[in-house]
Amino acid sequence: LSAGGEPLSSAMCAACEAGWEQHALAMNASLADAGRAPSTAALNALMAMRLDASADGDDEQRQRGATSALDVFIRMRVSRVPPPDRDSAALATAAAGRRKETWSGLRNLLRRPWLRVPWNEATGSAAICALVEAGRLRAAAAAAATA
Repeated sequence: LSAGGEPLSSAMCAACEAGWEQHALAMNASLADAGRAPSTAALNALMAMRLDASADGDDEQRQRGATSALDVFIRMRVSRVPPPDRDSAALATAAAGRRKETWSGLRNLLRRPWLRVPWNEATGSAAICALVEAGRLRAAAAAAATA
């Protein structure tokens, strides 16, 4: 399965959609052992699963989910295999939005050299949604004014 990489990446996506994190991580490890990398879609599914799994928890659980999703994005940026896409950037922005109280704090985090999330329609929408979901309406209004 790991010889081509694509079937295992597809299975990793399916495991993430089912909420089976340990299975997804095992598939990721199998790909790494074979010298392959999961697809961008598989890593996006992993980020989304971590954000969704922590959405209904308390503040500490939401912070952990956001941090683990950001970790996936940072690994994608550093290794460039696979390269992050617009969906990856939007998921990273949503994760970062859970960690910050203000628009200026979120904007500064997104500009950090180790993160550098590009600003576009997808990331703008993700930032506004994350801030509204967290009840930070002034920050969301400030983000909307720049979007």
